[in-house]
Amino acid sequence: MQQLSGFDATFVSIENPRTPNHVALYFIYDPTTARGGSVSCDDVVANLARRVHLVALLRLKLARVPLDLDVPYWVEDPDFDFDYHVRHLVLPEPGTWSQFTTLLGRLHARPLDMSRPLWECYVIEGLNDVEDLSKGAFVLLFKIHHAAIDGQAGVELMNVLHDLSPDAPPPPPAPPWDPPRGPSSAKLLGRGALNLIRSPVRVAAAVGRVVPGFGRALAAVRSGSLQRPPRGAPPTRFNAPVSARRVTDACRVSLTDLKRIKGIVPGATVNDAVLAVFAGALSQYLESKGELPSEPLIAIMPISVRTEDERAAIGNRVATTTVSLATDVEDPVERLRAIHASTSNAKSYVEAVDARALSELSNLMPGALVGIAYRAVGRLAQTGAFDHVRPRATATISNTPGPTVPLYFAGARLVTYAGMGPIYDGGGLIMGPTSYCDDVNFTFTSCPEIVPDREWFVECVRQSFYTLLAAAAPPTGSAAPRRAGTHRARK
Repeated sequence: MQQLSGFDATFVSIENPRTPNHVALYFIYDPTTARGGSVSCDDVVANLARRVHLVALLRLKLARVPLDLDVPYWVEDPDFDFDYHVRHLVLPEPGTWSQFTTLLGRLHARPLDMSRPLWECYVIEGLNDVEDLSKGAFVLLFKIHHAAIDGQAGVELMNVLHDLSPDAPPPPPAPPWDPPRGPSSAKLLGRGALNLIRSPVRVAAAVGRVVPGFGRALAAVRSGSLQRPPRGAPPTRFNAPVSARRVTDACRVSLTDLKRIKGIVPGATVNDAVLAVFAGALSQYLESKGELPSEPLIAIMPISVRTEDERAAIGNRVATTTVSLATDVEDPVERLRAIHASTSNAKSYVEAVDARALSELSNLMPGALVGIAYRAVGRLAQTGAFDHVRPRATATISNTPGPTVPLYFAGARLVTYAGMGPIYDGGGLIMGPTSYCDDVNFTFTSCPEIVPDREWFVECVRQSFYTLLAAAAPPTGSAAPRRAGTHRARK
């Protein structure tokens, strides 16, 4: 039995049918590398069943303290039913990328069953009319509650589920599993009372670790060697209340080309280049609607504080900061330069504060109280009470580097993968680029009331990428860059 951190418990507390709080990863496979050149749905399900015991969170469910007097616990589910969590879907003919992303949005909008282990997996077949995929390509879509997983934990899940070769032997059989029944309400209340007694001491210890960091950061700000990260963003359509529906889309670009883009500005990182691509896309998208603010847009940027021995740990190990997207800078190269300056400053500020200590302090938040406050804010937001309040940021951009070598599932080669995130009132856009081998998927999640034209949003991403790539000097003797975002119907 393991208790959730206060930070993870917040994701549970703010769960509701309109803003479900799960993340999703979808993996697209080429079955021609498997034995016989194809993979049946039964093969996929059997391979997944053999690996469930390797991922602890897949057999854990929540045990909530009566009246939510303390944060919940993870406990093993003695009634775990693998078949309940795995579903099979087939796209209607012809099986286009648009049909697929429409389905993704619908599936992502559905809340998880909070009384069971907090995940679902969909085997999706029929993606037969996408020009950069072989016919017979299939998809695994995982939905997992955000209380159980962050970006780096998602990569670890990805590594456990896959093999390094198409003919790898299956994992060893699962050991016998007969978990006890969950703790009684009386036991949970007793633990809650004990935690209440300990809480002031734990909070004081965490504050004691954070205060010196804030002192260092403040001194650096006063000396002029650091600036505070941006505080507040100009309001945009992305900061409106969200509906219960979801939209998503993605386009794929070359990591090699993205590294050429970062090379435009000395010292810039791949993450800076990612932010610059999204900055150009957001600028063009809002400008096309006559809604681009004169002030720069601001992004929330999560920072992983997960240590090596926490690679497979359940829950979130992150701190967050804000960075400028420099959308008030018209020239794309100068915008990249400004973004690099902003991210460098933000990282130095977070290091001065001590991101790990800050994350520990956030883990002591009373999740249930935060949830009550969030729901109250959500109801007020629906009435327009905060129309003139500056939001913290325009959007969240969470860049997750993935494996650099090919992976296989049931013999089928993983072609690409991407993710979807949760959105909330005032935070109606999350962008989660993921990398794998030499590909980067630029993806986003929103609702159709905020982004009614997802194809145009993706086209803005493509155009922003090519604008930056055109500014990068091509390497000597190189071939023309691969076309970005070829997820489209066959011609």
